[in-house]
Amino acid sequence: MKSITSLALRYLWQQKKRTCLTILGIIISVSMITSIGIILVSFRDAEIERQKETEGAFHVRTVMDKEQYKTIVSNPKIDKTAYSLEVGRGYVDDTVISLSSYLGEHLYLSNFALSEGREPKEIDEIALDAGTARQLGLSVGDTILMSVNGIYRHQIDEETMEEEIHHIEDKEFEISGLVEVASRFNPQMAFVSYEYATEISLANEGTVHFTVKDGLSVREVVEDIQKQQDNAVFSYNNALLLLKGQVTSEYYKTTLISLASVVMFLVLVVCGATVAVIYNSFNISVLERIRQFGIMRSIGTTPKQIRRIVFVEAGLQALIAVPLGLISGIVAMNVVFYLLSTSVYSTFNDIFVSYSLSVLLVSAAIGTISVLFSAFIPAVLAGRKQPLEAVFHRPKNKKKFKRWKGFIIKRFLSAEKTLAYKNLQRNKKRTIVTAFALSISVILFIVFSVFSYYAFKIQDTRDYYDYDFQIMRTRGDTYTEEDYKKIKNLESIHEVKPLRVHQAFGLVDEGKISDEFKNSDMYTDNVIGGQLYGYSITQLESAKEYLLDGKADNDLMVEENGVLLVQTSIVYTDNVRLNKQIIDYEIGDKIDVVLNWEEAKRYIEEQNDVESQETITLTVVGILENDPIYNNHGIKLITAEEFYRANIREGYDKFYINAVEDLDGDTHMQLTQELSSIAHSSDAGSFFDNYYFARRDRQLMLEVSVFIYGFIVLISIIGALNIINTISTNLLTRTKEFAMLRAVGMGPKSLINMIRYEAILSGVIGVIYGCITGNLLGYWLYNLMNDVREVPWEFPWTANIIVIIAAIVVSLLASRATVQRVKKMNIIDTLREE
Repeated sequence: MKSITSLALRYLWQQKKRTCLTILGIIISVSMITSIGIILVSFRDAEIERQKETEGAFHVRTVMDKEQYKTIVSNPKIDKTAYSLEVGRGYVDDTVISLSSYLGEHLYLSNFALSEGREPKEIDEIALDAGTARQLGLSVGDTILMSVNGIYRHQIDEETMEEEIHHIEDKEFEISGLVEVASRFNPQMAFVSYEYATEISLANEGTVHFTVKDGLSVREVVEDIQKQQDNAVFSYNNALLLLKGQVTSEYYKTTLISLASVVMFLVLVVCGATVAVIYNSFNISVLERIRQFGIMRSIGTTPKQIRRIVFVEAGLQALIAVPLGLISGIVAMNVVFYLLSTSVYSTFNDIFVSYSLSVLLVSAAIGTISVLFSAFIPAVLAGRKQPLEAVFHRPKNKKKFKRWKGFIIKRFLSAEKTLAYKNLQRNKKRTIVTAFALSISVILFIVFSVFSYYAFKIQDTRDYYDYDFQIMRTRGDTYTEEDYKKIKNLESIHEVKPLRVHQAFGLVDEGKISDEFKNSDMYTDNVIGGQLYGYSITQLESAKEYLLDGKADNDLMVEENGVLLVQTSIVYTDNVRLNKQIIDYEIGDKIDVVLNWEEAKRYIEEQNDVESQETITLTVVGILENDPIYNNHGIKLITAEEFYRANIREGYDKFYINAVEDLDGDTHMQLTQELSSIAHSSDAGSFFDNYYFARRDRQLMLEVSVFIYGFIVLISIIGALNIINTISTNLLTRTKEFAMLRAVGMGPKSLINMIRYEAILSGVIGVIYGCITGNLLGYWLYNLMNDVREVPWEFPWTANIIVIIAAIVVSLLASRATVQRVKKMNIIDTLREE
């Protein structure tokens, strides 16, 4: 065993360049697998913390009275609990503040955090949300005079709940603390002491939040509680529980399976490519030394010992490369996370690299197994070679081949090109091995290009708001042109997107409704709710980017009562939430629309009689992939602004506002106060501050882009190294053949051209196999990702064109080492060496 190890070490030392190249390939592969694992674990841990911050740390939420809450507190399977009680509303001038109180760890379990001061303990103390405090110019220790009002709700019928507000008292509170509300919609709210709440609240029940102890099934614990509390309705913090590996709904179960499938698919592709690259390296290494193994067999070395030499070489390289690959993956992720965390709004400010032992062990195991598995076939091949066959490197060939004449090829190709083509035909096994190795690089590039493209597509169709502030009215009059100009002229405003939108119900022919929607939980009749928009000429221009069919032409839409239709929406099937096509209209079709639910109900009651309704008939002039401004649920109909103002109403319903970059704290506070004042010019107005979240979303998109394109660059490097390694080795092992061609009269220039043509032809063959396989795998990956969000398939032409050109160019460059050796080659010495 000692002599075998020394032989293996001696060869590795003599072939330092090849050894280093193989070790580098293993290091990069292990590093990539490690990086993927670290990213997944780090993002999961960070997403858990982010979910706790934005939605709350609770596992389950329900509504109970105080006595029922006590049974939750005493349950030995429950960890943390909180009980919140609605008090009513407080009015400070024109500002409406929701009042509530709580017992237990409500701030921790909900999406609140005490940023300053302390919780209210006395009857005359209040903890105000920080956003409202900034708008009112208040701080901890100040007093606030508030009109306290109670709320009484009672059911009128199955669909209507009536709310009565009555004045309780005018009370002066001292602000004991400020609470940060981690919500995109920044509600105006405050907490009073529980003692004061019990004195004035009309509510008999409160909201209960609780967590289940680690190691227990949340669903099973809730089912046990339901046996005691028959009337209680429980809702789960599904996103948080999903991240912790607990699934409580079919939608999240489907999402988890889909995401896991995508991740597993990518990991398997990377592992498969790793095995293929390492196998190719070992296979070439063995082929180079067939004559040496033949001499060793001639002097008594057994096939088992030959195989052991190859395995020892593989083990020694793995021993060096796998630890370095793990270290490289960790270092690379630390560097990347550090660079991406330099932005103030970076999501990576809250992410720390998670050094999961399981990730490192799995990565090391995959790397080691890949190396040993890759060495298995070459080791068997080396052991099976007969001594004389190996020494003279003349494999037995019992097959009979017809003489290849190639009249057509000869007619169109020069002698060098014809000879290059014949070389590939002559040794089909070597050609297949070379093409296989080249195709791995092509497959990797196409698969990850498809992944990146649809990852961004899915991100683009999610519930995502790309704005810093929003002003809207829920009822009553619309905002005026004067309001629009006020907002636009404010300092620190970069962009204002006014939106005219009205509730609408499409009276859709049954034949136009998709089967997916008919089978969903949302389908009741041929009435589909949604929104009707009035787009300006500028907004219609932005819609052209999303056109699938037709035109987004303002004059055409005004002339024909034209509408742009978005036919996809979120649908629920068996509680599974998916993005699906809900209707199927074509250009020129008519669609009838009513603007209120009463008309829609009458349409249903009168058995879909359109003639009896006050409908608006629109002509479909364009089909959009997605809404360019606001991605909402239901049917989306976009008309021209001129038509909307003439037939629906004047004024604006919403403003989406973007501020200039990097507002400082004082400027941000002043701007929110000014915008809030405009928003609350009527009781129906609302203002939402989304500044911080919008920047985090944009930064997250950038960071995801960096990661995805970083992997593509890394894969491209691995692919290029693989191509160079394969082509150069394939040519370098045939120096005797090239020397013989020179000896029989072939000129140096002709020989060099032949080598280059052969490299190009090898690249073309590898590209053909790689593109076919890569596109098939890419389509498979697309179907896996489509389970998360449905988006149309688009053939990856760009990725294919890039990889075809790159593979051929790299193949040509890979022949350069052989060309240099041929230029310096001494024919007699080369023939003697062989």
